[in-house]
Amino acid sequence: MFDSQSFSPMADDANHNPIPTANVCWHPVGTKGEGLPSTPGVYRFRVPMESKPEETVEFLAQLRWRKHGVHHVLMPTFEYVLDDEFITLPEGTHWRHRMPGDPEMLGATQFPIAPEMADGAAACPFCHQHPVIAGEKIKEDDGDRYYTHIPYKFNRFWFTCCEWIGKAPRPSISALKHDWSQR
Repeated sequence: MFDSQSFSPMADDANHNPIPTANVCWHPVGTKGEGLPSTPGVYRFRVPMESKPEETVEFLAQLRWRKHGVHHVLMPTFEYVLDDEFITLPEGTHWRHRMPGDPEMLGATQFPIAPEMADGAAACPFCHQHPVIAGEKIKEDDGDRYYTHIPYKFNRFWFTCCEWIGKAPRPSISALKHDWSQR
């Protein structure tokens, strides 16, 4: 299933995942991790949304060494285990190098949505700043919240920027930007 790789944390810590200045090319990733970078660090990922597969969300995630059975594999922190055996990534996942200004390290449950996802939205009428997208996943039938920080699982999105803007969730990022700019 996976190629076993030697695990050397000291060697990985020495590489700070330098940011290529002109590399904005998206690289496809297979559901078993084929095509992922070979160096741990923070990368940008573009993944189809569970609630609207025709739309994608771009977010940052940490790529780290993970023990899987007797092997060590390099996988992003948003992977999931299927049937207690297979490490899986969502179909349609792509990655690219982080951009200048992106964090060098993220926690295991930190997945900031790329600020560019809000491009096209008008500035906040109160603070005049460009808003940032936040989200959550809820059960459609009763409104209960799921505990997840992974953006491609979200089915409600809203903007945050200043204390004057309240949570006004929309079902997709495109609907959020459209409604925000129609005010």
